[in-house]
Amino acid sequence: MPSDERNRALIEAATEVVISVLPIIVVLLVMSHVGKPLKLFAKPEWAFGAAIFFGQALVKLLAAMIAPHRTVQASKVVLFAACILVLGLAPTLLILVFVILGAEQSGEVPAIFQMLQVALFVLSAFAYVVVAAVTHELTPGKR
Repeated sequence: MPSDERNRALIEAATEVVISVLPIIVVLLVMSHVGKPLKLFAKPEWAFGAAIFFGQALVKLLAAMIAPHRTVQASKVVLFAACILVLGLAPTLLILVFVILGAEQSGEVPAIFQMLQVALFVLSAFAYVVVAAVTHELTPGKR
């Protein structure tokens, strides 16, 4: 049975990711309509979305750690939380700053920042789904 619950947790998290991608699809449609579909990658929505996913993953992880009636290996949870912060959230926020500055100052966002923010968005969505599945196993009353 635990694998059925784990699958359900993965499907729930994946559903949240799919719904969260809807605004980006709308922006793509608008940019296509005005004849600039590649400008989609220069929009800061990618970095905003990534920051939200990394933040939500961090909250889910820490909430599972402090859940009552559950013993977790705190050092592993703290390490994973630190990795989300240092390798995910901090770079995402820096990229967000550079994307906004590029758009405001010169009207152009360097291609490297466009690629990085999209990559971080994909990584953050993956991290969110993984953390959701793992923390589902740690949450009391879900097994």
